[in-house]
Amino acid sequence: MNIAFTLNGKNVSVDVEPEKRLVDILRENFQLTRTKAGCYAGNCGVCSVLLAGRLASSCMLPAFTVRGADVVTIEGFARTREFTEITKAFAEAEHFPCDYCTAGRVLAIEALLIRHPDPSESEILAGIAGISCQCADYTSLIRAVGIAAFARKIRRRGRRT
Repeated sequence: MNIAFTLNGKNVSVDVEPEKRLVDILRENFQLTRTKAGCYAGNCGVCSVLLAGRLASSCMLPAFTVRGADVVTIEGFARTREFTEITKAFAEAEHFPCDYCTAGRVLAIEALLIRHPDPSESEILAGIAGISCQCADYTSLIRAVGIAAFARKIRRRGRRT
């Protein structure tokens, strides 16, 4: 089956079995290997992508579900100013996630900030609940999200951070 969708801002198509998982398509057909295949059950979050601006577990998405959709991987998101804001906030808050979960954590924060531009602590914890890695503490993560949210608010007002 030919599956056409937007991947990191580009129109793409791939001829695959309709039930092939998106994580495998991204890794095998597009060499986007920073989207990792972890638990294959949607529990760990390392396969996270943005699907129409919402966090999604690509290991749980059969190919046919992304037909016509907008998919953003960490490779595509890394080219944005929002990525820079989040990673700068990580450094400022001394939040250092491991290489295994960083991509999922960054995309989870982006999805959170899209829905909640000024998130509360409980919204932050709920927003990153799908990333199961315990490599870094939640105190610094909450601080990092607050810093990223503030930087985004300032930028949108037209001032430099």
